[in-house]
Amino acid sequence: MEELMGRTGSRGKGMGVLLLKGAGRPDPAPEAAQDPCAECGRLKDAADRCLAEFKEMEQNAFRQGGAGAAEIFQAYQAILEDPYFLEEMLERLRRERLRAEWVAFDACRSLARCMADSGDGYLAGRAADFRMVGGALLRALAGENSVSEAPAGQDIVLAADDLSPADTISIDKSRLKGIVIQQGTTSSHTVILARTLGIPAVVGVDGLLERCTPGALVLVDGDAGRAVLSPDAETLTRFTGALRADAAHRARMEASARRPAATRDGRPVAVRANTGDCESLRALEMDACDGIGLFRTEFLFLGRSCAPTEDEQFAVYREAVTRAGGKEVIIRTLDVGGDKQASYMGLPAEANPFLGLRGIRVCLERPELFRTQLRAILRASLFGPLKIMFPMVTSCPELACGRRAVESAAAGLRAEGVAVPDRVAVGVMVETPASVLLCDRLAAEADFFSIGTNDLTQYIMAADRMNQHVAALYDAAHPAVLRAVAAVARAGRAAGVPVGICGEAAADEALAPLWAAMGVGELSMAAGRIGAVKAALRASDARALESSLPGLLACRDGREVRARLKTRLEEVTL
Repeated sequence: MEELMGRTGSRGKGMGVLLLKGAGRPDPAPEAAQDPCAECGRLKDAADRCLAEFKEMEQNAFRQGGAGAAEIFQAYQAILEDPYFLEEMLERLRRERLRAEWVAFDACRSLARCMADSGDGYLAGRAADFRMVGGALLRALAGENSVSEAPAGQDIVLAADDLSPADTISIDKSRLKGIVIQQGTTSSHTVILARTLGIPAVVGVDGLLERCTPGALVLVDGDAGRAVLSPDAETLTRFTGALRADAAHRARMEASARRPAATRDGRPVAVRANTGDCESLRALEMDACDGIGLFRTEFLFLGRSCAPTEDEQFAVYREAVTRAGGKEVIIRTLDVGGDKQASYMGLPAEANPFLGLRGIRVCLERPELFRTQLRAILRASLFGPLKIMFPMVTSCPELACGRRAVESAAAGLRAEGVAVPDRVAVGVMVETPASVLLCDRLAAEADFFSIGTNDLTQYIMAADRMNQHVAALYDAAHPAVLRAVAAVARAGRAAGVPVGICGEAAADEALAPLWAAMGVGELSMAAGRIGAVKAALRASDARALESSLPGLLACRDGREVRARLKTRLEEVTL
Protein backbone atom coordinates (compact mmCIF):
# COMPACT_ATOMS: atom_id res chain seq x y z
CA MET A 1 0.00 0.00 0.00
CA GLU A 2 1.21 3.50 -0.78
CA GLU A 3 -0.42 6.86 -0.02
CA LEU A 4 0.07 9.71 -2.50
CA MET A 5 -0.65 13.28 -1.46
CA GLY A 6 -1.62 16.16 -3.75
CA ARG A 7 -4.28 18.88 -3.81
CA THR A 8 -8.04 18.72 -4.05
CA GLY A 9 -9.13 19.18 -7.66
CA SER A 10 -12.69 17.90 -7.44
CA ARG A 11 -14.35 16.75 -4.24
CA GLY A 12 -15.75 13.30 -3.54
CA LYS A 13 -14.47 9.75 -3.22
CA GLY A 14 -14.06 6.99 -5.78
CA MET A 15 -12.41 3.63 -6.31
CA GLY A 16 -11.30 1.73 -9.41
CA VAL A 17 -8.46 0.06 -11.26
CA LEU A 18 -5.67 2.35 -12.40
CA LEU A 19 -5.50 3.28 -16.08
CA LEU A 20 -2.25 5.08 -16.86
CA LYS A 21 -2.61 7.50 -19.75
CA GLY A 22 0.16 8.80 -21.96
CA ALA A 23 2.70 6.18 -20.93
CA GLY A 24 4.67 3.84 -23.15
CA ARG A 25 4.77 5.88 -26.35
CA PRO A 26 8.24 7.27 -27.15
CA ASP A 27 8.48 10.63 -28.86
CA PRO A 28 9.00 10.24 -32.61
CA ALA A 29 12.41 10.94 -34.10
CA PRO A 30 13.16 12.66 -37.43
CA GLU A 31 12.88 10.01 -40.13
CA ALA A 32 13.28 10.49 -43.88
CA ALA A 33 10.18 9.99 -46.02
CA GLN A 34 10.38 8.28 -49.40
CA ASP A 35 7.23 9.98 -50.72
CA PRO A 36 6.46 13.47 -49.32
CA CYS A 37 3.13 13.55 -51.17
CA ALA A 38 2.05 10.36 -49.43
CA GLU A 39 3.06 11.85 -46.06
CA CYS A 40 0.96 14.92 -46.81
CA GLY A 41 -1.99 12.65 -47.52
CA ARG A 42 -1.44 10.74 -44.28
CA LEU A 43 -1.34 13.96 -42.27
CA LYS A 44 -4.49 15.33 -43.93
CA ASP A 45 -6.32 12.06 -43.26
CA ALA A 46 -5.16 12.08 -39.63
CA ALA A 47 -6.33 15.67 -39.18
CA ASP A 48 -9.73 14.85 -40.70
CA ARG A 49 -10.09 11.84 -38.43
CA CYS A 50 -9.15 13.83 -35.34
CA LEU A 51 -11.57 16.59 -36.30
CA ALA A 52 -14.42 14.09 -36.64
CA GLU A 53 -13.58 12.52 -33.28
CA PHE A 54 -13.37 15.91 -31.56
CA LYS A 55 -16.81 16.78 -32.92
CA GLU A 56 -18.16 13.52 -31.53
CA MET A 57 -16.48 14.25 -28.18
CA GLU A 58 -17.99 17.75 -28.20
CA GLN A 59 -21.47 16.26 -28.50
CA ASN A 60 -20.71 13.72 -25.78
CA ALA A 61 -19.33 16.45 -23.51
CA PHE A 62 -22.40 18.59 -24.16
CA ARG A 63 -24.69 15.73 -23.11
CA GLN A 64 -22.69 15.01 -19.96
CA GLY A 65 -21.55 18.45 -18.85
CA GLY A 66 -23.29 21.12 -20.90
CA ALA A 67 -21.91 23.95 -22.99
CA GLY A 68 -18.93 24.66 -20.74
CA ALA A 69 -17.62 21.12 -21.20
CA ALA A 70 -18.27 21.21 -24.95
CA GLU A 71 -16.30 24.45 -25.41
CA ILE A 72 -13.08 22.60 -24.60
CA PHE A 73 -13.45 20.42 -27.69
CA GLN A 74 -14.46 23.38 -29.80
CA ALA A 75 -11.01 24.81 -29.01
CA TYR A 76 -9.34 21.64 -30.34
CA GLN A 77 -11.44 21.80 -33.50
CA ALA A 78 -10.50 25.44 -34.02
CA ILE A 79 -6.81 24.48 -34.07
CA LEU A 80 -7.33 21.79 -36.70
CA GLU A 81 -9.60 24.02 -38.77
CA ASP A 82 -7.01 26.81 -38.85
CA PRO A 83 -5.65 26.58 -42.43
CA TYR A 84 -2.30 28.04 -41.39
CA PHE A 85 -1.77 25.34 -38.77
CA LEU A 86 -2.13 22.46 -41.22
CA GLU A 87 -0.58 24.21 -44.21
CA GLU A 88 2.59 25.01 -42.27
CA MET A 89 3.05 21.31 -41.48
CA LEU A 90 2.30 20.28 -45.06
CA GLU A 91 4.88 22.76 -46.32
CA ARG A 92 7.46 21.29 -43.93
CA LEU A 93 6.70 17.78 -45.21
CA ARG A 94 7.36 18.89 -48.78
CA ARG A 95 10.45 20.91 -47.90
CA GLU A 96 12.15 18.66 -45.32
CA ARG A 97 11.01 15.28 -46.77
CA LEU A 98 10.41 13.81 -43.30
CA ARG A 99 7.70 11.50 -42.01
CA ALA A 100 4.43 13.01 -40.82
CA GLU A 101 4.86 11.75 -37.24
CA TRP A 102 7.93 13.88 -36.63
CA VAL A 103 6.57 17.01 -38.30
CA ALA A 104 3.24 16.86 -36.40
CA PHE A 105 5.00 16.21 -33.10
CA ASP A 106 7.64 18.90 -33.59
CA ALA A 107 5.18 21.55 -34.83
CA CYS A 108 2.76 21.07 -31.93
CA ARG A 109 5.58 20.83 -29.40
CA SER A 110 7.15 24.05 -30.68
CA LEU A 111 3.86 25.94 -30.61
CA ALA A 112 3.12 24.68 -27.10
CA ARG A 113 6.58 25.75 -25.88
CA CYS A 114 6.24 29.21 -27.41
CA MET A 115 2.91 29.70 -25.70
CA ALA A 116 4.04 28.28 -22.37
CA ASP A 117 7.08 30.60 -22.40
CA SER A 118 5.17 33.66 -23.63
CA GLY A 119 4.61 35.15 -20.19
CA ASP A 120 0.96 35.63 -21.17
CA GLY A 121 -1.53 33.73 -19.04
CA TYR A 122 -4.03 33.13 -21.82
CA LEU A 123 -1.43 31.86 -24.30
CA ALA A 124 0.20 29.69 -21.64
CA GLY A 125 -3.18 28.10 -21.01
CA ARG A 126 -3.52 27.27 -24.72
CA ALA A 127 -0.22 25.33 -24.69
CA ALA A 128 -2.03 22.27 -23.34
CA ASP A 129 -4.50 22.46 -26.25
CA PHE A 130 -1.66 22.16 -28.78
CA ARG A 131 -0.10 19.28 -26.86
CA MET A 132 -3.46 17.53 -26.89
CA VAL A 133 -3.92 18.04 -30.63
CA GLY A 134 -0.36 16.85 -31.28
CA GLY A 135 -0.93 13.66 -29.31
CA ALA A 136 -4.21 13.04 -31.11
CA LEU A 137 -2.51 13.43 -34.51
CA LEU A 138 0.19 10.93 -33.53
CA ARG A 139 -2.38 8.36 -32.45
CA ALA A 140 -4.37 8.89 -35.64
CA LEU A 141 -1.21 8.48 -37.76
CA ALA A 142 -0.61 5.20 -35.94
CA GLY A 143 -4.11 4.05 -36.83
CA GLU A 144 -5.43 4.36 -33.28
CA ASN A 145 -8.35 6.33 -31.88
CA SER A 146 -7.33 9.86 -31.00
CA VAL A 147 -8.08 8.94 -27.41
CA SER A 148 -7.37 5.40 -26.26
CA GLU A 149 -10.24 3.36 -24.87
CA ALA A 150 -10.48 2.11 -21.29
CA PRO A 151 -10.79 -1.62 -20.59
CA ALA A 152 -14.41 -2.73 -20.83
CA GLY A 153 -16.48 -3.56 -17.79
CA GLN A 154 -14.25 -2.04 -15.11
CA ASP A 155 -14.48 1.00 -12.87
CA ILE A 156 -11.54 3.22 -13.79
CA VAL A 157 -9.25 5.71 -12.07
CA LEU A 158 -7.31 7.74 -14.65
CA ALA A 159 -3.72 8.66 -13.80
CA ALA A 160 -1.35 10.74 -15.91
CA ASP A 161 1.40 13.33 -15.85
CA ASP A 162 -1.21 15.68 -17.27
CA LEU A 163 -4.62 14.74 -18.53
CA SER A 164 -6.64 16.20 -21.36
CA PRO A 165 -10.40 16.72 -21.22
CA ALA A 166 -10.65 14.35 -24.18
CA ASP A 167 -9.18 11.55 -22.08
CA THR A 168 -11.79 12.25 -19.43
CA ILE A 169 -14.82 12.47 -21.68
CA SER A 170 -13.84 9.35 -23.67
CA ILE A 171 -14.69 7.09 -20.73
CA ASP A 172 -18.26 6.37 -19.68
CA LYS A 173 -19.02 8.65 -16.75
CA SER A 174 -20.60 5.77 -14.83
CA ARG A 175 -17.25 3.92 -14.91
CA LEU A 176 -14.83 6.81 -14.33
CA LYS A 177 -14.49 6.90 -10.55
CA GLY A 178 -11.53 9.21 -10.09
CA ILE A 179 -8.65 11.19 -11.60
CA VAL A 180 -5.08 11.56 -10.29
CA ILE A 181 -2.70 13.96 -12.05
CA GLN A 182 1.00 14.58 -11.47
CA GLN A 183 0.87 18.10 -12.94
CA GLY A 184 -2.23 20.23 -13.37
CA THR A 185 -3.93 22.95 -11.40
CA THR A 186 -7.22 23.08 -9.56
CA SER A 187 -8.53 25.33 -12.35
CA SER A 188 -7.31 23.39 -15.42
CA HIS A 189 -9.79 22.42 -18.14
CA THR A 190 -9.70 18.79 -17.02
CA VAL A 191 -10.32 19.56 -13.35
CA ILE A 192 -13.16 21.95 -14.17
CA LEU A 193 -14.68 19.22 -16.33
CA ALA A 194 -14.26 16.72 -13.47
CA ARG A 195 -16.13 19.03 -11.11
CA THR A 196 -18.87 19.50 -13.70
CA LEU A 197 -19.26 15.74 -14.05
CA GLY A 198 -18.93 15.05 -10.32
CA ILE A 199 -15.73 12.99 -10.65
CA PRO A 200 -13.28 13.08 -7.68
CA ALA A 201 -9.85 14.42 -8.68
CA VAL A 202 -6.46 14.91 -7.02
CA VAL A 203 -3.82 17.09 -8.73
CA GLY A 204 -0.17 17.97 -8.13
CA VAL A 205 0.91 14.47 -7.02
CA ASP A 206 4.73 14.47 -7.15
CA GLY A 207 6.33 11.29 -8.46
CA LEU A 208 3.00 9.79 -9.50
CA LEU A 209 4.18 8.07 -12.68
CA GLU A 210 7.15 6.36 -11.01
CA ARG A 211 4.89 4.87 -8.34
CA CYS A 212 1.91 3.80 -10.45
CA THR A 213 1.16 0.20 -11.40
CA PRO A 214 -1.42 -0.06 -14.19
CA GLY A 215 -4.30 -2.31 -13.18
CA ALA A 216 -3.77 -1.80 -9.45
CA LEU A 217 -6.70 -0.82 -7.25
CA VAL A 218 -6.70 2.91 -6.43
CA LEU A 219 -8.70 4.83 -3.84
CA VAL A 220 -9.23 8.52 -4.65
CA ASP A 221 -10.16 10.91 -1.85
CA GLY A 222 -10.76 14.25 -3.54
CA ASP A 223 -11.80 15.87 -0.25
CA ALA A 224 -8.42 15.16 1.35
CA GLY A 225 -6.35 15.52 -1.85
CA ARG A 226 -4.92 12.01 -1.64
CA ALA A 227 -4.87 8.68 -3.45
CA VAL A 228 -4.04 5.24 -2.08
CA LEU A 229 -2.41 2.63 -4.34
CA SER A 230 -3.02 -1.07 -3.67
CA PRO A 231 -4.74 -0.53 -0.29
CA ASP A 232 -4.54 -3.15 2.43
CA ALA A 233 -7.70 -4.86 3.67
CA GLU A 234 -8.23 -2.53 6.63
CA THR A 235 -7.86 0.64 4.52
CA LEU A 236 -10.16 -0.77 1.85
CA THR A 237 -12.82 -1.60 4.45
CA ARG A 238 -12.68 1.91 5.92
CA PHE A 239 -12.83 3.51 2.48
CA THR A 240 -15.79 1.38 1.41
CA GLY A 241 -17.61 2.56 4.51
CA ALA A 242 -16.74 6.16 3.62
CA LEU A 243 -18.15 5.62 0.12
CA ARG A 244 -21.44 4.44 1.62
CA ALA A 245 -21.49 7.47 3.92
CA ASP A 246 -20.85 9.72 0.92
CA ALA A 247 -23.77 8.18 -0.95
CA ALA A 248 -26.02 8.77 2.05
CA HIS A 249 -24.75 12.35 2.29
CA ARG A 250 -25.54 12.98 -1.38
CA ALA A 251 -29.08 11.70 -0.82
CA ARG A 252 -29.48 14.10 2.12
CA MET A 253 -28.17 16.99 0.03
CA GLU A 254 -30.66 16.22 -2.74
CA ALA A 255 -33.43 16.40 -0.16
CA SER A 256 -31.89 19.57 1.31
CA ALA A 257 -32.03 21.28 -2.08
CA ARG A 258 -35.83 21.18 -2.01
CA ARG A 259 -36.06 23.14 1.23
CA PRO A 260 -35.75 26.95 1.44
CA ALA A 261 -32.41 28.42 2.47
CA ALA A 262 -32.26 30.77 5.44
CA THR A 263 -29.69 31.12 8.19
CA ARG A 264 -30.60 30.13 11.75
CA ASP A 265 -31.22 33.76 12.64
CA GLY A 266 -33.76 34.04 9.82
CA ARG A 267 -31.74 35.73 7.09
CA PRO A 268 -33.05 34.44 3.72
CA VAL A 269 -30.64 33.67 0.88
CA ALA A 270 -31.85 32.90 -2.64
CA VAL A 271 -29.92 29.90 -3.99
CA ARG A 272 -30.12 29.73 -7.75
CA ALA A 273 -28.71 27.64 -10.58
CA ASN A 274 -26.14 28.55 -13.22
CA THR A 275 -26.82 27.17 -16.66
CA GLY A 276 -25.56 27.80 -20.16
CA ASP A 277 -27.27 25.51 -22.65
CA CYS A 278 -30.60 23.91 -23.45
CA GLU A 279 -29.64 20.46 -22.19
CA SER A 280 -28.67 21.54 -18.68
CA LEU A 281 -31.65 23.92 -18.62
CA ARG A 282 -34.02 21.03 -19.32
CA ALA A 283 -32.30 18.91 -16.67
CA LEU A 284 -32.78 21.54 -13.95
CA GLU A 285 -35.12 20.63 -11.12
CA MET A 286 -36.70 24.01 -10.56
CA ASP A 287 -38.26 22.96 -7.26
CA ALA A 288 -34.69 22.61 -5.92
CA CYS A 289 -33.58 26.17 -6.76
CA ASP A 290 -34.87 29.71 -6.45
CA GLY A 291 -34.49 30.50 -10.13
CA ILE A 292 -31.63 30.86 -12.61
CA GLY A 293 -29.00 33.27 -11.32
CA LEU A 294 -26.78 33.07 -14.41
CA PHE A 295 -27.96 32.05 -17.86
CA ARG A 296 -24.88 32.13 -20.09
CA THR A 297 -25.67 32.87 -23.72
CA GLU A 298 -22.30 32.06 -25.34
CA PHE A 299 -23.39 28.57 -26.45
CA LEU A 300 -25.71 30.19 -28.96
CA PHE A 301 -22.81 32.04 -30.61
CA LEU A 302 -19.90 29.56 -30.44
CA GLY A 303 -19.15 26.58 -32.67
CA ARG A 304 -20.98 27.96 -35.71
CA SER A 305 -20.20 29.96 -38.85
CA CYS A 306 -22.56 32.90 -38.26
CA ALA A 307 -24.36 34.66 -35.43
CA PRO A 308 -27.74 33.27 -34.28
CA THR A 309 -30.83 35.07 -35.50
CA GLU A 310 -33.18 37.00 -33.24
CA ASP A 311 -35.80 34.25 -33.50
CA GLU A 312 -33.26 31.53 -32.66
CA GLN A 313 -32.24 33.39 -29.53
CA PHE A 314 -35.81 34.27 -28.59
CA ALA A 315 -36.84 30.60 -28.65
CA VAL A 316 -34.07 29.69 -26.19
CA TYR A 317 -34.62 32.64 -23.84
CA ARG A 318 -38.37 32.02 -23.82
CA GLU A 319 -37.75 28.38 -22.93
CA ALA A 320 -35.49 29.41 -20.04
CA VAL A 321 -38.06 31.83 -18.63
CA THR A 322 -40.94 29.41 -19.14
CA ARG A 323 -39.12 26.51 -17.50
CA ALA A 324 -38.30 28.70 -14.51
CA GLY A 325 -42.01 28.66 -13.74
CA GLY A 326 -42.31 32.20 -12.46
CA LYS A 327 -38.92 32.22 -10.72
CA GLU A 328 -36.39 34.87 -11.67
CA VAL A 329 -33.98 34.36 -14.58
CA ILE A 330 -30.86 36.52 -15.03
CA ILE A 331 -29.60 36.44 -18.62
CA ARG A 332 -26.01 37.50 -19.16
CA THR A 333 -25.43 39.17 -22.50
CA LEU A 334 -22.80 37.77 -24.85
CA ASP A 335 -19.46 37.28 -23.11
CA VAL A 336 -16.92 36.35 -25.80
CA GLY A 337 -13.26 37.27 -26.00
CA GLY A 338 -10.58 35.97 -23.65
CA ASP A 339 -10.82 32.18 -23.81
CA LYS A 340 -14.07 32.17 -25.83
CA GLN A 341 -13.71 33.13 -29.49
CA ALA A 342 -16.30 33.14 -32.28
CA SER A 343 -14.32 33.00 -35.52
CA TYR A 344 -17.03 34.62 -37.68
CA MET A 345 -16.92 37.76 -35.51
CA GLY A 346 -13.39 38.53 -36.68
CA LEU A 347 -12.23 39.79 -33.30
CA PRO A 348 -8.66 41.12 -33.51
CA ALA A 349 -5.74 38.99 -32.36
CA GLU A 350 -4.55 40.36 -29.03
CA ALA A 351 -1.40 39.86 -26.98
CA ASN A 352 -3.54 39.42 -23.86
CA PRO A 353 -7.19 38.70 -24.69
CA PHE A 354 -8.21 38.67 -21.02
CA LEU A 355 -7.29 42.36 -20.89
CA GLY A 356 -8.68 43.13 -24.31
CA LEU A 357 -11.93 43.15 -26.24
CA ARG A 358 -14.36 40.99 -24.27
CA GLY A 359 -17.69 41.10 -22.46
CA ILE A 360 -19.65 44.35 -22.73
CA ARG A 361 -16.81 45.84 -24.78
CA VAL A 362 -17.52 43.43 -27.63
CA CYS A 363 -21.24 44.15 -27.47
CA LEU A 364 -20.71 47.91 -27.65
CA GLU A 365 -18.24 47.43 -30.54
CA ARG A 366 -20.81 45.34 -32.43
CA PRO A 367 -24.08 47.28 -31.89
CA GLU A 368 -26.14 45.26 -34.40
CA LEU A 369 -25.14 41.98 -32.77
CA PHE A 370 -25.97 43.48 -29.37
CA ARG A 371 -29.27 44.90 -30.57
CA THR A 372 -30.37 41.54 -31.96
CA GLN A 373 -29.66 39.80 -28.66
CA LEU A 374 -31.39 42.48 -26.60
CA ARG A 375 -34.50 42.33 -28.81
CA ALA A 376 -34.68 38.56 -28.31
CA ILE A 377 -34.28 38.91 -24.53
CA LEU A 378 -36.91 41.65 -24.31
CA ARG A 379 -39.40 39.55 -26.28
CA ALA A 380 -38.79 36.66 -23.87
CA SER A 381 -39.36 38.90 -20.85
CA LEU A 382 -43.11 38.76 -21.49
CA PHE A 383 -43.11 35.11 -20.43
CA GLY A 384 -41.77 35.54 -16.89
CA PRO A 385 -39.53 37.56 -14.57
CA LEU A 386 -36.24 38.30 -16.28
CA LYS A 387 -33.22 40.51 -15.70
CA ILE A 388 -30.38 41.49 -18.05
CA MET A 389 -26.77 41.41 -16.85
CA PHE A 390 -23.76 42.97 -18.57
CA PRO A 391 -20.36 41.22 -18.15
CA MET A 392 -16.95 42.88 -17.69
CA VAL A 393 -18.28 46.35 -16.88
CA THR A 394 -15.48 48.66 -15.74
CA SER A 395 -17.12 52.09 -15.83
CA CYS A 396 -20.39 53.98 -15.44
CA PRO A 397 -20.40 55.03 -19.14
CA GLU A 398 -20.29 51.35 -20.18
CA LEU A 399 -23.33 50.62 -18.02
CA ALA A 400 -25.10 53.72 -19.33
CA CYS A 401 -24.40 52.71 -22.94
CA GLY A 402 -25.69 49.22 -22.24
CA ARG A 403 -28.88 50.56 -20.66
CA ARG A 404 -29.45 52.92 -23.60
CA ALA A 405 -29.06 49.96 -25.95
CA VAL A 406 -31.78 48.12 -24.00
CA GLU A 407 -34.07 51.15 -24.15
CA SER A 408 -33.42 51.58 -27.88
CA ALA A 409 -34.16 47.91 -28.58
CA ALA A 410 -37.38 48.16 -26.57
CA ALA A 411 -38.43 51.29 -28.46
CA GLY A 412 -37.78 49.56 -31.77
CA LEU A 413 -39.95 46.59 -30.78
CA ARG A 414 -42.78 48.86 -29.65
CA ALA A 415 -42.60 50.74 -32.95
CA GLU A 416 -43.14 47.40 -34.70
CA GLY A 417 -46.17 46.67 -32.54
CA VAL A 418 -44.39 44.11 -30.34
CA ALA A 419 -45.37 44.34 -26.68
CA VAL A 420 -42.50 44.59 -24.21
CA PRO A 421 -42.49 45.45 -20.50
CA ASP A 422 -42.16 49.09 -19.54
CA ARG A 423 -38.90 48.31 -17.77
CA VAL A 424 -36.54 45.35 -17.49
CA ALA A 425 -33.98 45.32 -14.67
CA VAL A 426 -30.39 45.84 -15.85
CA GLY A 427 -27.42 44.82 -13.70
CA VAL A 428 -23.67 44.51 -13.61
CA MET A 429 -21.51 41.43 -13.30
CA VAL A 430 -18.88 42.72 -10.89
CA GLU A 431 -15.72 40.90 -11.97
CA THR A 432 -13.04 43.58 -12.32
CA PRO A 433 -11.15 45.64 -9.73
CA ALA A 434 -12.50 48.76 -11.47
CA SER A 435 -16.12 47.77 -10.89
CA VAL A 436 -15.33 47.05 -7.23
CA LEU A 437 -13.66 50.43 -6.72
CA LEU A 438 -16.58 52.15 -8.47
CA CYS A 439 -19.30 50.04 -6.87
CA ASP A 440 -20.87 53.00 -5.03
CA ARG A 441 -21.21 54.92 -8.32
CA LEU A 442 -22.39 51.87 -10.25
CA ALA A 443 -24.96 51.14 -7.52
CA ALA A 444 -26.59 54.48 -8.31
CA GLU A 445 -27.23 53.32 -11.88
CA ALA A 446 -27.55 49.52 -11.72
CA ASP A 447 -30.64 47.57 -10.65
CA PHE A 448 -28.58 44.70 -9.21
CA PHE A 449 -25.04 43.38 -8.78
CA SER A 450 -23.82 39.83 -9.35
CA ILE A 451 -20.21 39.24 -8.33
CA GLY A 452 -18.31 36.98 -10.73
CA THR A 453 -15.69 35.66 -8.34
CA ASN A 454 -13.84 33.57 -10.94
CA ASP A 455 -12.47 36.47 -12.97
CA LEU A 456 -12.52 38.87 -10.02
CA THR A 457 -10.18 36.62 -8.04
CA GLN A 458 -7.90 36.22 -11.06
CA TYR A 459 -7.67 39.96 -11.66
CA ILE A 460 -7.28 40.96 -8.00
CA MET A 461 -4.59 38.36 -7.32
CA ALA A 462 -2.87 38.84 -10.71
CA ALA A 463 -2.84 35.05 -10.87
CA ASP A 464 -3.96 33.11 -13.94
CA ARG A 465 -6.11 30.29 -12.61
CA MET A 466 -4.83 28.01 -15.40
CA ASN A 467 -1.17 28.52 -14.42
CA GLN A 468 0.07 25.89 -11.98
CA HIS A 469 2.99 28.10 -10.89
CA VAL A 470 0.62 30.64 -9.32
CA ALA A 471 -2.40 28.42 -8.71
CA ALA A 472 -1.99 28.66 -4.94
CA LEU A 473 -2.62 32.42 -5.15
CA TYR A 474 -5.96 31.88 -6.84
CA ASP A 475 -8.23 31.68 -3.79
CA ALA A 476 -11.59 33.39 -3.37
CA ALA A 477 -11.06 33.24 0.40
CA HIS A 478 -8.02 35.54 0.19
CA PRO A 479 -8.60 38.67 2.31
CA ALA A 480 -8.15 40.90 -0.75
CA VAL A 481 -11.04 39.15 -2.50
CA LEU A 482 -13.15 39.12 0.67
CA ARG A 483 -12.65 42.86 1.10
CA ALA A 484 -13.81 43.39 -2.48
CA VAL A 485 -16.96 41.32 -1.92
CA ALA A 486 -17.64 43.12 1.37
CA ALA A 487 -17.28 46.52 -0.33
CA VAL A 488 -19.74 45.59 -3.07
CA ALA A 489 -22.21 44.21 -0.51
CA ARG A 490 -22.01 47.45 1.51
CA ALA A 491 -22.53 49.60 -1.58
CA GLY A 492 -25.49 47.50 -2.65
CA ARG A 493 -27.06 47.66 0.80
CA ALA A 494 -26.62 51.45 0.98
CA ALA A 495 -28.28 51.93 -2.42
CA GLY A 496 -30.95 49.28 -2.01
CA VAL A 497 -29.42 47.22 -4.82
CA PRO A 498 -29.57 43.40 -4.47
CA VAL A 499 -26.14 41.73 -4.44
CA GLY A 500 -25.44 38.15 -5.48
CA ILE A 501 -22.46 35.92 -6.27
CA CYS A 502 -22.40 33.72 -9.37
CA GLY A 503 -18.79 32.46 -9.45
CA GLU A 504 -17.45 29.16 -8.13
CA ALA A 505 -17.08 30.72 -4.68
CA ALA A 506 -20.89 30.76 -4.42
CA ALA A 507 -20.83 26.95 -4.48
CA ASP A 508 -18.28 26.66 -1.66
CA GLU A 509 -20.36 25.66 1.36
CA ALA A 510 -17.49 26.63 3.67
CA LEU A 511 -17.76 30.23 2.46
CA ALA A 512 -21.55 30.46 2.00
CA PRO A 513 -22.23 31.53 5.62
CA LEU A 514 -19.59 34.25 5.23
CA TRP A 515 -21.31 35.63 2.14
CA ALA A 516 -24.61 35.72 4.02
CA ALA A 517 -22.97 37.53 6.95
CA MET A 518 -21.61 40.14 4.51
CA GLY A 519 -25.12 40.81 3.25
CA VAL A 520 -25.00 38.88 -0.02
CA GLY A 521 -28.59 37.80 -0.60
CA GLU A 522 -28.27 35.60 -3.68
CA LEU A 523 -25.92 32.74 -4.55
CA SER A 524 -25.92 31.06 -7.96
CA MET A 525 -24.05 27.85 -8.74
CA ALA A 526 -23.95 24.52 -10.56
CA ALA A 527 -27.18 22.70 -9.74
CA GLY A 528 -25.37 19.81 -8.07
CA ARG A 529 -24.02 22.09 -5.33
CA ILE A 530 -27.34 23.65 -4.28
CA GLY A 531 -28.21 21.11 -1.58
CA ALA A 532 -24.85 21.35 0.21
CA VAL A 533 -24.87 25.15 0.16
CA LYS A 534 -28.44 25.34 1.46
CA ALA A 535 -27.56 22.96 4.29
CA ALA A 536 -24.52 25.07 5.24
CA LEU A 537 -26.62 28.24 5.28
CA ARG A 538 -29.34 26.69 7.44
CA ALA A 539 -26.73 25.56 9.97
CA SER A 540 -25.13 29.00 10.28
CA ASP A 541 -25.95 32.17 12.22
CA ALA A 542 -25.26 35.18 9.99
CA ARG A 543 -25.73 37.77 12.73
CA ALA A 544 -23.28 36.01 15.05
CA LEU A 545 -20.77 35.66 12.22
CA GLU A 546 -20.98 39.37 11.38
CA SER A 547 -18.99 40.22 14.50
CA SER A 548 -16.11 38.11 13.15
CA LEU A 549 -15.90 39.91 9.80
CA PRO A 550 -13.24 42.49 10.81
CA GLY A 551 -10.93 39.75 12.06
CA LEU A 552 -11.45 37.61 8.95
CA LEU A 553 -10.77 40.56 6.65
CA ALA A 554 -7.54 41.23 8.58
CA CYS A 555 -6.16 37.70 8.01
CA ARG A 556 -2.88 37.26 6.14
CA ASP A 557 -4.07 34.82 3.49
CA GLY A 558 -6.89 32.54 2.41
CA ARG A 559 -5.65 29.61 4.44
CA GLU A 560 -5.87 31.61 7.66
CA VAL A 561 -9.33 32.86 6.66
CA ARG A 562 -10.63 29.34 6.14
CA ALA A 563 -9.14 28.08 9.42
CA ARG A 564 -10.55 30.96 11.48
CA LEU A 565 -13.90 30.78 9.70
CA LYS A 566 -14.16 27.05 10.40
CA THR A 567 -13.45 27.61 14.09
CA ARG A 568 -15.95 30.45 14.33
CA LEU A 569 -18.68 28.48 12.56
CA GLU A 570 -18.17 25.61 14.98
CA GLU A 571 -18.54 28.05 17.89
CA VAL A 572 -21.72 29.71 16.66
CA THR A 573 -23.43 26.46 15.63
CA LEU A 574 -22.95 24.71 18.98
